[in-house]
Amino acid sequence: MTAILFDAETTGLTEPQIIEWCYQFVTLPFDIEASRLGASGRCKPSKPIEFGALATHGILDHELARFPDAADFKLPSEVEFVIGWNVASDLSAIPNSDGLKPIDLIGIARRFWPDSDSYSQSAIIYRLFGRTDVAREMVNEAHSAVMDVLNLAAIFGKAADHRPGLFADFNTLYEFSEECSVPEIMPMGKFKGRPVSEVDQGWRKWYFNMPDADPNILKALDKWPFGCRMPDPNRYAARQS
Repeated sequence: MTAILFDAETTGLTEPQIIEWCYQFVTLPFDIEASRLGASGRCKPSKPIEFGALATHGILDHELARFPDAADFKLPSEVEFVIGWNVASDLSAIPNSDGLKPIDLIGIARRFWPDSDSYSQSAIIYRLFGRTDVAREMVNEAHSAVMDVLNLAAIFGKAADHRPGLFADFNTLYEFSEECSVPEIMPMGKFKGRPVSEVDQGWRKWYFNMPDADPNILKALDKWPFGCRMPDPNRYAARQS
């Protein structure tokens, strides 16, 4: 059972292609000192980088001309579990990624720290490592694939310390991640920050008719009807350190 922490920078939101990538092998129980960087590199896309993506990672199109084609990118064949931040987005840019099992740390963070005002990777770094020079340095180097993987490892280690039972093996963690992918607290819209059961019928009807509705939010609206009793949002809450 092989798992990696993975991050990629891409061409953007529309039919994304990988332009920079990094992965790190992970074993359980997790030991950040013993984990090893797997590999990193860049790819040449067949389309221009979107301006929104360029503003995030700052990688210019001409800098990629000498690298292998993005269409040829592959992860090692033994990889089964891919751990990341909003990992489905990164996997969507990998050709032939069917069969890989995603473990999404952003969903786990929402369960562990339900009172956070932001679930960007940088915000969670500050929450876990404090208002410190170390945290600021980690955040300032974000949006390069290598640094983002190192930050993922730091978050993964903190989460594993808080709930070691959930991090006992990758199948258990994968199942928990799948559970977390269906939100209990609304992550967007008029009812953002409120329990899904408080979303009224009018908003539900409107959202179900949206052509680009998030399938995980649709699942949540089905799972948690208006006015139902929901689980305690703090049942997985981790202490802050």
